[in-house]
Amino acid sequence: MSSRGVKYVILCEDKQARTFIERALKSRGVGARDIRTVPLPSTIGGGAGEHYVRQRAPEQIKVHRTAHVNAALIIHVDADPANSVQYRWQQLDAALKEQRQAPVTDNERIARLVPKRNIETWIRFYLNGPPVDEVQAYPKYTGTESACWPAAEAFAQDAAGNVQPPQAPGSLLLGLDEFRRVL
Repeated sequence: MSSRGVKYVILCEDKQARTFIERALKSRGVGARDIRTVPLPSTIGGGAGEHYVRQRAPEQIKVHRTAHVNAALIIHVDADPANSVQYRWQQLDAALKEQRQAPVTDNERIARLVPKRNIETWIRFYLNGPPVDEVQAYPKYTGTESACWPAAEAFAQDAAGNVQPPQAPGSLLLGLDEFRRVL
């Protein structure tokens, strides 16, 4: 799929995820004007990022499904230590069901990026190499979120090239598959 003329909407938990996803898209040739991020929870009163994304996902998916433009939706929510990627997908599907919407299908341009623990796990993998632990909390880049740019670019390149990096954590491999659907 080509990203030319596609409008991208990002629904994510935090500034780090937004920075990572935006940079991944830009590295694939997507212009800044073609990327729109739903306001972050921290900008509209705070609260748990995961809950914020889960609450807003059905509305964003509905808008995406009814849009008359070439669009893609990227949803980011961390799995955290106690949950699996599949569980987060089930939660998103349950939120859709509550709103009388169908679950996300493979033929929709909707990517559900669910890093196990959090986005810093994926960043750590690309910046420092394997192995990474999907339970360990890696340092946040608060104030220096752009430090993730090389990781985001490598992620986008792997997705576009259909690469499965050796020793990549399971959530990252699933994330690459999801990201490919919107490129």
